[in-house]
Amino acid sequence: MQKRTWLVVGLIALVIVIAGVIAFASGGDDEKAPKPTAHETGPVSVDGTVLPRYTGQGDDPAIGETIPTLEGVSFDGSPITVGPNGKPQAIVFLSHSCPHCQEEVPLVVQLEKTGKLAGVDVNAVATNTNPAYGSYPGPGNYPPSAWLKREHWPYPVLADSEKFTALVAYGLTAFPYFVFVDADGKVVGRATGEIPANTLVEIFKALATGEALPLAGGASTTAN
Repeated sequence: MQKRTWLVVGLIALVIVIAGVIAFASGGDDEKAPKPTAHETGPVSVDGTVLPRYTGQGDDPAIGETIPTLEGVSFDGSPITVGPNGKPQAIVFLSHSCPHCQEEVPLVVQLEKTGKLAGVDVNAVATNTNPAYGSYPGPGNYPPSAWLKREHWPYPVLADSEKFTALVAYGLTAFPYFVFVDADGKVVGRATGEIPANTLVEIFKALATGEALPLAGGASTTAN
């Protein structure tokens, strides 16, 4: 009888130890999960005329239009401006929950490392931000600040507002969304979805030299 009692006590102790290990492991995962900053979204002001919605069908009515200026903050709260700056630009709108963005971001990072995107200023806008769309360690990649840091994104990022002010101002309809701008601050092309590396390099070369972009009609999508 005494042996049976000690056996029961031993089993209970073992269960407690296992439960403790599981709880510790779970707690460790929570501790490792990246924490959102206070600026995953932020207020955005718009100065200028908003761009028409991009459809990818026919001639793009935004071609030749001056981009509106966006004033907001980056993930660390520092001020950031996206707008005409006297240089050719590519403005990239990204969503942490978009699988196409998750494919395109490392491609852009790699091209930048090899110097193949030189001669063009790049700014990103983190938009469509919502923890309900998925978080670490799942495919949602929330918060976007941690996702882009993990990918070593090398360019400035403006955090869109909770009401997607920047998204609306630039006529976004799908992710990722590229707005290509000449040195005068005018739209010369727009595209949505994943752009292949060789096409992206050609676009940046044309943009840097002031040549016509290799986009159908100057503004069609190159993505699936």
